Amino acid sequence: MRTGSQEISEYALECINEIIDIDKNKDIAKRYKSYIKAFPALIISEGFLLALAFTISKSDFGNPSDSAEKIARRYIFIHVTKWLKERGIITVDDVEKKYKDVIKELSEKEVKSYRLATQEALRVSDWLRRFAEGMIEGEDES
Repeated sequence: MRTGSQEISEYALECINEIIDIDKNKDIAKRYKSYIKAFPALIISEGFLLALAFTISKSDFGNPSDSAEKIARRYIFIHVTKWLKERGIITVDDVEKKYKDVIKELSEKEVKSYRLATQEALRVSDWLRRFAEGMIEGEDES
């Protein structure tokens, strides 16, 4: 039996390794590190749905791009929402292809369920931030 902290840390580690593995020139990873550091504050100040909407607006969903900024933001959305899927908080199967369905499902949640989603998003974002700070080399880029 594993603790919740063990499960979330394992998940976050896999996510950061994924970013490092796909990013040969390190631009995506540096931007991911910068953006994930700010993501929890964005959730707290603007709300979880608005933070996701902002991330979608700055990403390359539906329009694949070579932009490190857009790719990094897309992965933040994917990593946070996949965790919610793993925890059973959302039911959307493919969060990357059905990102609009993720937003719709979250916007229709009752207050208690939405708060739980927000708490879990903050938890996973914190773990992603910590691993990014420790594992992604180079200076942050904005």
